[in-house]
This record gives sequence, C-alpha cells and structure tokens, in this order.
Amino acid sequence: MLWVYAIIGGIGAGIVYNNSVTVANKWFPDHRATVAGTISAGFSWGSIPIILLIGILPKIHPIAVFKSIMLGLAVTSFVIILISAFLMRRDPPKGWKPPTYNPQSSRSKLIRATDYQFTFSETVRTWQFWILVITFLLVASEGLTIVSKAVQYGLYFHFTLVIAVAAALGSSIMAGLGKFITGVVSDAIGVIKTLILFYALSGVFTLLSILFGVLHNEIGFVVSVALAILTWASIYTVNPAAVGYFYGEVASGNNYGLLYAIAKGSGAIYGGVLTAIMITALGWINTMIVSGLFGIIAALLAIPLLWKIPKPPKKQ
Repeated sequence: MLWVYAIIGGIGAGIVYNNSVTVANKWFPDHRATVAGTISAGFSWGSIPIILLIGILPKIHPIAVFKSIMLGLAVTSFVIILISAFLMRRDPPKGWKPPTYNPQSSRSKLIRATDYQFTFSETVRTWQFWILVITFLLVASEGLTIVSKAVQYGLYFHFTLVIAVAAALGSSIMAGLGKFITGVVSDAIGVIKTLILFYALSGVFTLLSILFGVLHNEIGFVVSVALAILTWASIYTVNPAAVGYFYGEVASGNNYGLLYAIAKGSGAIYGGVLTAIMITALGWINTMIVSGLFGIIAALLAIPLLWKIPKPPKKQ
C-alpha cells in the first residue's frame, strides 16, 4: 500500500506543479521565469514544516499524531487547490500580452524567441525540445543523487551525523531559494544563458563536495552540497520558462508536461535506484564524479540553444 500511496501522491503533486507553472507561462509571459521560480520554491519550502514536525512528535502515540496532522494538511490542501482552480479556470484571451509588452524592445526579446505559437506535435519535432529533455534528465539525475543520499554521503567521509543531517536539511531551503533566484536571473539575462550557467555550476559544486569530503573540510562540504542543490534546483524554473520562450503559451501544458515526465521520471530512477547500484560497484567518489560531470555535460549540450531557436514550420 505504501507504493500505491506514493504513486498517487506523486501523480497529484506533478499535476499541481505542471498546471501551476503553465498558468505562469500564460498569464505572466513578461516575467514567466520569476513567477515559475516562485511557484516551484513553494514546493520546496512547503516540506520544511513537515521536516520540523517529525523532529518534535510526541513520544506517546507519535504515529497516530502524525497521521492526524497529515490528514488535516491533506484536507486543507485539497480545499485550497479547488478554490485556486476555480479562480484561475479561464485562460487569458487569445493573443493576450501584458500592457508593457513591446516586440521591438530588448526586454521583449527575452520574453519570446519568436511570436509563433507551436502546437504539441510541432514542438516534439524540433531538436531543441529534445536537448531540453536530455539536459533536464542529466541535471535531475545529478541533483537527485545528492538530495536522496545527502546523509549517507556525509557519513561516508566520516563527518558527524550533525554535519550530514545539516547538509540534508538544507536541501529544502536551498532548493527553494535556488528556484526563486534562477527565475529572477532568467528574467534579467535570458533563460537559456541562465540554464547553461546554473547547470555548469551544479556540476562544479558537486565535484567540489567530493574534494572537501576527501580533505575532511566540514564547512566546505556543507557549503558545496548546499550550493550544488541550489543550482540543481534551477531545472524546475528554467525548463518551464524555456518551453514558453521557445514554443509559446498555447500548448505549454502539454509541452512541459511531456518534458517533465520523461526527464524527472528518468532522473528519479537514476538518482534513487541506479546510484545505489553504482555506489556498491564503483564506490561513493566515482559515483559522485559521474553525477558532477552530468551537470557540466548538460551545460555544454545546451550551448547551441543560445543561437539556434526553433523555427516555425513552413506552411504547406
């Protein structure tokens, strides 16, 4: 039953996340990355109360208390989601643009690469879409390796449990902060530049965590792990923004839904399952080196996206 609940919860969370960032793409095209980053940050920061709650559960009947609290949170979330869905049930008018939109301004060139609205079938026939999928998958695999095994990673280098747990607990805070910062930076300098920068940094910080682990530098280890998570979390902001930037808002739900399902799903399998096998066969250091290189490789693969934007299909 645990697996059934996990699958149902995962599907529900994915539906809420995808619809939320899709709404951001449609209503806030001039600040799509900042709004998507803020929404994504909420997903990370929302887990912090639960983490703290687990630490203060009473010794008497802790499971029963936890179940009651989770039931209350589930009902509250359900009601809020229904109200939000009702308020946002209508899409903006066709061809809608914010009042400040000016196609000739340099700012507007950061909003959309082209004014054409791609359909879902047109999107999946562009090679740029599959570059986004592959790079998302690589960075998701890298980051989820750290997030899912942060405590064991720290203990491998014989750090105290406090240090290892600090690296793990910081993941929710840093992931949320990274998503928000990525959004602000993307809207300032462009989503593809930000994607390349943060992907590369995520790989560099992951490799630095290995170095500080070998040197037994506790502060360096915690900081590098925290920054690796901060920059890894950019995938949840830059990718929905990049889909809107390249392909428009009309089919953004389908376009980003497919990208997210393939890349995040495969990345979770790698970060959660395959890395456990790799750690047994190759050891922690070699496994983490591979993960760090994923981020750098993803950044290199994304470089052509700077000047090769998807072209609208030729009309027959």
